[in-house]
Amino acid sequence: MKVRKSTKALSLFLVLFLVISIFPMNLFAKTDSTYLDKIEKSLQKVPASKEVEFIVTLKAEADLTKVKPEDVVDTLRDTSEKSQENLISFIERKVKDGDISEYNSFFIINSIYIKGKAELIEKIARRSDVESIRLNHTIISDKEENIKHKNTLAEAGVPWNLESIQADRVTKTGKDIVVGIIDSGVNANHPELQDALLPGGFKDFVEPTNTEPIDETGHGTHVAGTILGRTIGIAKDAKLIVARVFNKEGEASDDGLLAAGQWILEKKPQVVNNSWGGNRDDSFYDDIVKKWKAAGIVPIFSAGNTGSYNAGGEGSIGSPASLEDSFSVGALTKDDKLAKFSLRGPSKLTNKFKPEISAPGVNILSADYKGGYVLKTGTSMAAPHVSGAVALILEANRNLTVDKVEEILKTTATPLTDDHYISSPNMGYGYGKLNVFKAVEAALGKDVDKFATFTGQTLISDTDNVPPTIEATTPKKLYNAYDFEFEAKVSDDVGVKSVTLYYKSEVAETFNSRSFELYSGNKKSGTYTVTVHPSDLPVGNASYYIEAVDYSDNKYKTDTIQATVETGIKPGYSNDFENGADGFVFGGKTPMWEVGVPTYGPKSVPSGSNVVGTRLNGNYEGLVNSLLISPPIDLSDVNTDVDLSFKDWSELDNYMGSSPDTAEVWIGELNSNDSSVEKFHTLRSLHLSTVSASVPGKSAISTSLLTRAKKSL
Repeated sequence: MKVRKSTKALSLFLVLFLVISIFPMNLFAKTDSTYLDKIEKSLQKVPASKEVEFIVTLKAEADLTKVKPEDVVDTLRDTSEKSQENLISFIERKVKDGDISEYNSFFIINSIYIKGKAELIEKIARRSDVESIRLNHTIISDKEENIKHKNTLAEAGVPWNLESIQADRVTKTGKDIVVGIIDSGVNANHPELQDALLPGGFKDFVEPTNTEPIDETGHGTHVAGTILGRTIGIAKDAKLIVARVFNKEGEASDDGLLAAGQWILEKKPQVVNNSWGGNRDDSFYDDIVKKWKAAGIVPIFSAGNTGSYNAGGEGSIGSPASLEDSFSVGALTKDDKLAKFSLRGPSKLTNKFKPEISAPGVNILSADYKGGYVLKTGTSMAAPHVSGAVALILEANRNLTVDKVEEILKTTATPLTDDHYISSPNMGYGYGKLNVFKAVEAALGKDVDKFATFTGQTLISDTDNVPPTIEATTPKKLYNAYDFEFEAKVSDDVGVKSVTLYYKSEVAETFNSRSFELYSGNKKSGTYTVTVHPSDLPVGNASYYIEAVDYSDNKYKTDTIQATVETGIKPGYSNDFENGADGFVFGGKTPMWEVGVPTYGPKSVPSGSNVVGTRLNGNYEGLVNSLLISPPIDLSDVNTDVDLSFKDWSELDNYMGSSPDTAEVWIGELNSNDSSVEKFHTLRSLHLSTVSASVPGKSAISTSLLTRAKKSL
């Protein structure tokens, strides 16, 4: 294959795949037009004549810093009425012209929902009183898991979850406390919920003409049962108001949630349960939560579940649970382990621990909207435990502020840890498991330290003197044409607090640092990675070392490695891997490339005894793709063609007659300005023998490679 040299400096690198991979590219355009910056990107692409739903937020904002909770609604309403007057006049004219078919004004956020022609968006954005314009998004509620239906409570047995959080020890019942729920509605006639709903306490934002309590999915009824069910709930004498915003498909719109949030603010319950959430890093609901808190309403949110749009893991918690002012709840199993589906911090919107607290969320027995009882699983089932607890806390002490209630919940929680979350509080369990008994005792002003409980590992000063261990490949030759990734396996008997790469060039006086991130495993034994950018290490000599610190502050660091930094390998380079594979990157979804002596495969190798290959002993399964990237090939000073060649052995197969295994060799051109990949050239697909290609240059580049695939997935 011929690759012609362009007039600019060119860098190449070699890639080998065991399956074909796709490299997505995202292109972003920035506008200099200030008014366009007010408009959400998705709205800028809508054809002018198309009808679209959007929400306009105005700049005017009420100052609530000195406003009493009982005056919040009037203050907000006054601000919105004055600031929206001119815009509403414009909207009314467009209604008469037929350009707007529907609109609705809000005061909880100074905003207006509009359903009209997209051509109006730019006109509205040009107004000086407008802050932003966003699409009226649709949120899909988390899909909780129905386990088993029960006809009667006797058949169902005693719920374990109430005992787990010590709610059964509390004599308070939530009397005279009102709990709000934003959900799918409620079956107010269920025996567990009879007489719980206040007069005028149901508002339907799905079917506005409907005035009768309804629930078409059962989600809201189950939530209500956990909060205040007469025999299975936590706050058995509390009262209920319900905003229905989720339809039978489990969908709700931003304007519906906005209207529901405003209705809750007007109704002024002491606590509002939100067993729903989105997967966006969206601060839209932030102002609503702030207004609730200003009015004395405690905002409880479920942390969210894994699903088709969110695989979970570190940093997976989404909005509104991830907002700074939301009090979010993770889900626990019966043995106090964090449920696998429970989303985790850190949040991209705050530095606080997220979720704040955890509660039972697996196999939770509560009211079924069709009658009887049902077991459900999800963080939606965990949050109501905390809402019920808040009702008991506020019955015990009505003078508590929202912040004080949240503080009590956190300080009385039972700290929880595991092999991944070594210390408490953490980004999985938050401050720990809800303890209703201790929380109510604290609200009454009692000393709860004597009731202290702890689940997990306790660290006692001076009892752990064993430092972490580090296993890492420490190359002595580095290449800076593109990002380079260091990998280290770090373990500790207590838990690893941090892993850090310290590095400096020969001209620098002090070391710079970059923190490793946990890639796989847990904090007792895991694989950590960190990326070094080309600008971090200029060409020349450099030195670096890796340091690990455990939770007892014991430290271990590797020897300081003296390395040379080059832009890339150059004509004349060859490698038989007898001295390692410095500069090669092993990766992919299932990294399987290794350096060493093969025990399976060819009877001899071209030079020496080492090869680079996939699983040198020949035994592996579960291959999705495995990637080997050569060091960058620097041809910036070369004006003639160069031959690139390597020797290869492979054994490809198909699994039970299904899709055959494949392997490809690609060359990628690097942009000299930002090291991004400009284009790929496929050399050839396997079956490979000796592979060669002609690229700009004049000398051969030779490597010995081994590939083998036994199973296709």
